[in-house]
Amino acid sequence: MLKLTVLQSGEANPMMRNLLVVALALGASYCAAAETYESCPMPANIKIARGVYTATTNDNEGEWIGTSRGPGDGNIKEFTSSMFFPPQLDNDGSVQAPLVRCSYELAQGGHLDLRFDPRPPLPGLRVDVGLWRRKSGPYDLDYYECTERAAWRCRFEVVRRS
Repeated sequence: MLKLTVLQSGEANPMMRNLLVVALALGASYCAAAETYESCPMPANIKIARGVYTATTNDNEGEWIGTSRGPGDGNIKEFTSSMFFPPQLDNDGSVQAPLVRCSYELAQGGHLDLRFDPRPPLPGLRVDVGLWRRKSGPYDLDYYECTERAAWRCRFEVVRRS
């Protein structure tokens, strides 16, 4: 428990003043970030209209969106995996936003990738490395993959600054 002492005007206790500043800063930073969890949508929650698949995010602050590849559109057979690409530096030094993609197999043999599309401003994203395995792709692109059988298990943290 933190005990604060009120100083009379003219008194100076630098240690107490520093402690108060640190306590206020920690309190402000705790309130400044709102964290929620998001996961790949369950197949039953994914809608299709005119060849575009969509699902609402868990916190209703964005959507999942994608189109199919392969033979025709159709019902989703099963969830297959998810990939998380952390923020990357472009050649010009600018930072690309993180990307999350969820993959599904379609009943007619096609494949569907849904991309996480949060509302602006873009939040920070974090994954639990216990479920997500770090991989290296072409061009020195590191990413994380989740191959759990249930879509809801491939979850990640969405951090919004308020």
